[in-house]
Amino acid sequence: MWTVYNSLKTLRERVRQGYSQVEVHLKRRPDLIPRLSASVIGLMKHEQDVQTRIAALRNATAADALLLIIEKYPELKSSGVVSRLQKALADTENRLELARAYYNNIATFYNAGLERIPDIVVARIARLKEFELMSVD
Repeated sequence: MWTVYNSLKTLRERVRQGYSQVEVHLKRRPDLIPRLSASVIGLMKHEQDVQTRIAALRNATAADALLLIIEKYPELKSSGVVSRLQKALADTENRLELARAYYNNIATFYNAGLERIPDIVVARIARLKEFELMSVD
């Protein structure tokens, strides 16, 4: 019985660690978007349209819209600052996707453990609850 409890407890901790990794990447993304926006605005001061669009983009979809603006203006790609920030944003998105996948995998494994015998008995006694899976935005 203790072995089952300890294995469930270890899995629960792994799920929590996976969730923490997702949070880290979610916090990093909004930090990069204003820096990328400022770089684009600085390089395109003459483009009122770009400034207006960027000012309106301050949420999670801002990254996608900002990348579309960069694609539209090739001179932005030649800027080292913009391309480094663009790469950092893409890396963050990739890491976020991997962290979500890891979380969902380990949470699924943990949740399945709560349904197995004898784990289900121990889980009910210890009042262990299932973790919700994350959707991929």
